[in-house]
Amino acid sequence: MGQYITQSDLEAFWGTANIAKWSNKDNDSASTASTTAVAAAILEAEADIDDAFRSGPYSIPFSPVPAKIKAWVVRLAGAILYQSRGMDDSDADNNKLKTIIDIVKNEMRSYLANMATFNAGRKWPSPSGPTVIRN
Repeated sequence: MGQYITQSDLEAFWGTANIAKWSNKDNDSASTASTTAVAAAILEAEADIDDAFRSGPYSIPFSPVPAKIKAWVVRLAGAILYQSRGMDDSDADNNKLKTIIDIVKNEMRSYLANMATFNAGRKWPSPSGPTVIRN
């Protein structure tokens, strides 16, 4: 499936029935999830996160995988599945999951700005003392 999460992780967060419904793009009342659609959503969510952090201080793919990364992938992959069906909700933003996506992206920005850090492999060691930058 993916490097960071599994279909079971998605189902644990979003619910088995939701994942089955959202992954069924043919809308043929299938009662089980489409493993192909789920795998594609997970890979897309993981790629979005990896791409966002590729120029940052962390080694990609993340290893070990921080819990925060797993949580983001679960939320983004669920949103990708939901949105891929072309559903149109009646809330002001026209998409109930937009708030979740916005929260994930805002959290990612704080990690990219080094306002928060992961316990994950780094591309280079963190300084152990003050750093002097000369112009």
